[in-house]
Amino acid sequence: MNSMQSLRPLALVLLLPLVGACASDPDSGDSADSSRISSSDSGEGSATSASFVTDFADACQNSSNWDREMCECAGQKAQEELSDLGRAFILATLREDIPEIERLRPSLSIEEATQSGLFMAQAGAACAQ
Repeated sequence: MNSMQSLRPLALVLLLPLVGACASDPDSGDSADSSRISSSDSGEGSATSASFVTDFADACQNSSNWDREMCECAGQKAQEELSDLGRAFILATLREDIPEIERLRPSLSIEEATQSGLFMAQAGAACAQ
């Protein structure tokens, strides 16, 4: 496994919440964040467990050199361990969907950002066993 290829999504996931925290507009207020959260949890963003795992595995395979089984394992772990917002964020990150990442990032709590940022490294280690 080429370590640079497998680290590219991880590096992006780790850096984006930090960059977003520095770039956030402090005058935007909590109401904008609340509308972002509710819009990301309904409509097109909602997915069933099976479709999320499939979408995650597809994006994972396109952005890394993990095999399908490992990507599906990581998708299942994301389904079980991450919040709806965290799942949407990590899926957007794997897809390198910058507009979606930028839309979701300010809505992540510190816990969600940290959990999402560490997720791929932890899932990779757990699913490789």
